[in-house]
Amino acid sequence: MFKVPFVVFMAVSNLLTATVLAITTPKEISTQEAPETQSSVMVEPPMASLVTLPAKKKLVIPSDAKCPQWWQTAVDAGWAKKELPTLDMIMFRESRCLPKALNSQDPNTVDGIKGSLGLVQLNAFWVQSTTYYPKGYLQTQNAVNNIRDLYDPYLNLLSALEVWKYGQDRHGCGWYAWATSCK
Repeated sequence: MFKVPFVVFMAVSNLLTATVLAITTPKEISTQEAPETQSSVMVEPPMASLVTLPAKKKLVIPSDAKCPQWWQTAVDAGWAKKELPTLDMIMFRESRCLPKALNSQDPNTVDGIKGSLGLVQLNAFWVQSTTYYPKGYLQTQNAVNNIRDLYDPYLNLLSALEVWKYGQDRHGCGWYAWATSCK
């Protein structure tokens, strides 16, 4: 197998892009004359740069966290860092941090799956068709496509955030759906 260093790959890629656009160098771009028209704009093609992006700030997870493996996923899903300790407690209480957890004792059934699912045990109610949300609340919020998506840790936490926002808007407490008090 032939390995190409990234810098060489980018240089060749830029050359090919410039060739396809019939432009060979950025200098040539700036010296080209615009065609005679009422309004014209010179646009330089995007050139790949070798800029190093700043590293993400390391998430500080307390040593007493019950589900530390899901904290970064929660942040990636949009959770505020100040909500993570409560979310951690709920993930542990509801699923023992297991993304495939299912509580079939909850009453709602969708697509043959009955109960609450995933890390935060979201009830099937949130994905079932209702008068106000014919596709289902979480589908309307573009958090999931179907109930099985709630087994995916990222989608479960993204959906939980939508449920949290719903509780915050309707009841003044985002944790309302989990019968957890807001401080």
